[in-house]
Amino acid sequence: MGKRIALIFEEDYLGSYPSFIESISLLSENNHYVDVIGTSRTTNFPAPPNFPNNVNFYNLRLSSKINRDYPIGKKSEENSTTLEKRRNTSFLKILIPTSLKSIIRDNLSLIKLNFSQFKTQKNLILDSLKYIGFVISRLTKKKYDVVIGVDLGGGCSAYISSLFLPIDKLVYWGLEITTPYQSLFNMRFLKFFEMKMCRNSDLILTTDIARANDVCKENDTPIENKNVICLPHSPSGFCGELKSNFFQNLFLFDDKEVTILHSGWIHEVMQSRDLASAASKWPNNWKLIFHERMKRSTREPYIKDIIEAGGDNVLLSLNPVSYDLIDQVVASSKIGIVIYDKSEQWGSSWVSLAKGSGKIAHYLKCGKPILCINIPGFDEIINKYQCGILFDDLNEIQSGISKILQNYSFYSRNAFKCYKEEYEFSNYFKKFLDYVEH
Repeated sequence: MGKRIALIFEEDYLGSYPSFIESISLLSENNHYVDVIGTSRTTNFPAPPNFPNNVNFYNLRLSSKINRDYPIGKKSEENSTTLEKRRNTSFLKILIPTSLKSIIRDNLSLIKLNFSQFKTQKNLILDSLKYIGFVISRLTKKKYDVVIGVDLGGGCSAYISSLFLPIDKLVYWGLEITTPYQSLFNMRFLKFFEMKMCRNSDLILTTDIARANDVCKENDTPIENKNVICLPHSPSGFCGELKSNFFQNLFLFDDKEVTILHSGWIHEVMQSRDLASAASKWPNNWKLIFHERMKRSTREPYIKDIIEAGGDNVLLSLNPVSYDLIDQVVASSKIGIVIYDKSEQWGSSWVSLAKGSGKIAHYLKCGKPILCINIPGFDEIINKYQCGILFDDLNEIQSGISKILQNYSFYSRNAFKCYKEEYEFSNYFKKFLDYVEH
């Protein structure tokens, strides 16, 4: 008899995340019942695909929007004080130790920040509490064999539910990482319970062992005490020598154009502006195409920057496609590019991405050679399979493209091999399926 699984997923990007879609599909194919307990929000992401009748969605309508921007923080002010400031410092302040003054300043800034965003935070915390209540209510209506809480919102809600309801198998799926050092009180509340979820879950799902270490570290959880199953953030199945003219039809050019695809978020996290600037110096028949995972607009200031930086060598595909069409998009390109900013300013979610970057898996599935930033994890994959070229600096990309084009069939053949052995999702899912069924 099929098991009943609850997937607690509070975010709005299910339609563009391969590991979630593939998991639901494979559970369904194996005659298990999946209830996705989520939210309904105004969103720019594509809708999830249609699933069989043994998959149901229960969504709570919320008014708050999820802010995914990662603004660049201002440089911290110098701690040293001028002689003039020292003269104006009161005798009492001089007596207070510097470390204590720093703590006082930090806490005053924290209080000021939270008061300045009180209305927004109030709405967010109310929505969080509504969602937690909604999850508990849904979980009381059926007896679930497995409850999976995803990341911050889903993990928090699943853990709080487990305090009130008997749950046989409580699973924490850590894909996106939220740092524990949060300034806003509503985020601290959610993070507190997400950390509890990570520590107390029966199983952790994440992309690979490197990611598992980062997930546990950021959730103050000793990994040696945890049962971990790794599921790469990738599609399943094979597309072989799929032919597609998606971009050729969209931009009205012919096969003489060499198309280099950047699939995914257009943002400074991916060095998109600098990448566009580098592409402006390429030969005229080489085109860098940015294809977005969510709907964007040329009216956005950052998108305008991309257009200005790239000139005629950069093309923008700003309307996301449904999940079943992603292979058509990727297959119409020549080479795929994977780039992330190495800076620590973006947080721990943007490290340990070798099996956590959906774009690289989709490129490889379609036999596309990879141009890849040289960071840990990616370097091991590229060097092992010779499925692409690593670069340290954006100025090295042009020579990397030339090298791939000179021996394209070699790199393409190795891309298929790499996907089959390292990324094909169903190979990894068997272990989790066994966990569900026994």
